[in-house]
Amino acid sequence: MRLTIDPKADALYLRLNEAQIVDSEQVGSGVVLDYDAQDNIVGVEMLNLSKRGQPVEIEKLVFETLQSHQTDVLVQETPPPYGEQQ
Repeated sequence: MRLTIDPKADALYLRLNEAQIVDSEQVGSGVVLDYDAQDNIVGVEMLNLSKRGQPVEIEKLVFETLQSHQTDVLVQETPPPYGEQQ
């Protein structure tokens, strides 16, 4: 995976793998998806990067990998009503 930011073009490009690009599709304003021969997305381009929210600090990118946290589930049985045996 490779992330490239071009300040002159004001664009960001995320390349997911090195498969040959055979088609591209603009899916939103300034957002282009690149596809391989099997219609898998292999790249994402965002144009007009500086206009998409807060100014981008190109020299300081933060990458975060989210961990899946397994939630423990506590199951409690309701005790039988008073006087009944289990």
